[in-house]
Amino acid sequence: MASKDKQIITVKEARKLLGRDAVDLSDASVMGIIKSLTKISLNLLDNTRVPNNEMV
Repeated sequence: MASKDKQIITVKEARKLLGRDAVDLSDASVMGIIKSLTKISLNLLDNTRVPNNEMV
């Protein structure tokens, strides 16, 4: 991961959040889920930000 894409949750923490659904997933699969959800959330935030010169 690039420094700007630093990991914000560990595989262990993600497994806790996923619960039983994560039992059969490999660490690589859980890491893939983390990376995908991180990209989705960052894109969503980038698309919903209001420019400084606009009023809400």
